[in-house]
Amino acid sequence: MHQNLVLKSLETVANQEQYLNSLDSAVGDGDHGTTVARGMRSAIEELQKQDYETLNAINVVVGESMMDAMGGASGVLYCVFFRAARKCDTYTELTLDAFYNFVSRGLEELKRRSGAEAGDKTMLDALIPAVDTVRQHLEAGNTDLIAALQEVAQAARQGSDSTKEMTARFGRAKFLGERALNNVDPGSVSIAILFESFCENAKSLAEASK
Repeated sequence: MHQNLVLKSLETVANQEQYLNSLDSAVGDGDHGTTVARGMRSAIEELQKQDYETLNAINVVVGESMMDAMGGASGVLYCVFFRAARKCDTYTELTLDAFYNFVSRGLEELKRRSGAEAGDKTMLDALIPAVDTVRQHLEAGNTDLIAALQEVAQAARQGSDSTKEMTARFGRAKFLGERALNNVDPGSVSIAILFESFCENAKSLAEASK
């Protein structure tokens, strides 16, 4: 299921190109949606060439494809996040434990490479609460992937919404000062959409397989 889930989720995010551009026009160059969509469509094209035996390989292909197609800071960040799968245990089945390993290691690598933390008005403000929610489910002994993903998606969206009140420390938005207030960080929105896509597409694929 994982390869189809990733394909469908990347496509869902890519289809939000114009919406993400409109958000970015308030705090950046207005091209975040176009950049992300280009990277994700490149990853889709690469994934469609063959089936991969491990979830790790799928994630690495996505990261490398996005880096090649996007370039710039966004390309690096998405590449770092997905390619972190190289440092994870090897998985062939998508479980909540596997999902946590991938996203938590991705977050760890992003923090290390970017220097960003919660409250800096970046994609991490959506990613950190999402990863924390996965961890909480595992610690509580919950293993239902789809049920967990619903709360994970909500946490990512709430984290993204919270960036509206933050002062940016990175990117062009940091030069806007208070003018960036009342605007969400576009990178955090694309992460929120990605997790929402994982949730919705996981449910759809699970129902189709019954």
